[in-house]
Amino acid sequence: MVCVLLTVAKYTNACDVCGCAMGGTSLGILPQYHKHFIGMQYAHRNFTSAHTQLGQTETNYSTEKFTTLELRGRLNISKKIQLFFLAPLQANAQTEKGVTTAFTGIGDASTFATYSILQNAGKGFWKHQLQIGGGVKLPTGKYNTLDKAGILNPNIQLGSGSVDFLLNGFYITRYKKLGWSNAMQYKINTRNANGYLFGNRYTCNSTLFYWKEIKKITLLPQLGVQEEYAGIDYHQQLRMGLSGGNTLSGVAGVDVYFQKITLGIGMQQPLLQTNTITSANTKFTTTILYNF
Repeated sequence: MVCVLLTVAKYTNACDVCGCAMGGTSLGILPQYHKHFIGMQYAHRNFTSAHTQLGQTETNYSTEKFTTLELRGRLNISKKIQLFFLAPLQANAQTEKGVTTAFTGIGDASTFATYSILQNAGKGFWKHQLQIGGGVKLPTGKYNTLDKAGILNPNIQLGSGSVDFLLNGFYITRYKKLGWSNAMQYKINTRNANGYLFGNRYTCNSTLFYWKEIKKITLLPQLGVQEEYAGIDYHQQLRMGLSGGNTLSGVAGVDVYFQKITLGIGMQQPLLQTNTITSANTKFTTTILYNF
């Protein structure tokens, strides 16, 4: 798989990959590229981690739960240009030493555009599609909320407090009913008003899928891998020791198309993590889209 080949040599750093540190999102496989859509995705993931907090030298151990309900949409501006938007509602909770701190509210919204370099290119049964693009993540989520101990922990905030820049690439090839989808997003982070700088991030996934039509319903089962990478964080000029690293996960799911409705369920199971400091558990997603 493309993601594995690109990242085999990078599994070296320890990291705290919870919350903002590893908040990659995936749009999944979107074969109906010529249509607009609007819909929601629900995602839930748990972490067990060790981390340092601003103003402290002691290592703290905690568990985190991150739940996202994300409004997402796509507009076809022209035959080759598409505009995407993502607006999440977050529910983040951290339990440490028997005390639970929960933050709920609007997260950081993002928007990006893509340009189709290849669109249904190919001969015979082969089809290819290649899109590249970019955009911006806006600081719409709160990032200065203190926990019950009066500590500011950047990794469980609803937002990062920074304007960040996105680079995207999508490539899909299909032979008859069998296809291969690849997507990558690279996020260039900037420093927020607290002087905290999250390391740059990227999410890369590579997935095999099969197109199966049953009467008026189309099924799209899929199986693949996803890698999430986070660079080292800095507070002012101080390097955050428990930050940066990779998680490689297996992904599986199925999309169901019926008339203008798309329903999708997915699972992301960590296979390889860079450290024993943070342990990510299975991530579950449910998506519903209206295509028009």
